[in-house]
Amino acid sequence: MSTTQPIRDKESLQKFKNFYKTQKPNPRNYAIIVLGLNTALRISDILNLTYDMVYHKGVVRTHIVVKERKT
Repeated sequence: MSTTQPIRDKESLQKFKNFYKTQKPNPRNYAIIVLGLNTALRISDILNLTYDMVYHKGVVRTHIVVKERKT
């Protein structure tokens, strides 16, 4: 099996985010990417988030409590 390395260059990260925001607009993928980069959560934890975990009465919550599945 091969290994992967994180993207450490800020410019490359910005290009990665902008790709899903401008070149191939997909709000779902863009939100997942930004959330993952800013929280360092695993994709499995991000995909298990529900609307009620992120929004309260139509307003984005300031904090989200997630119990990570893997450590």
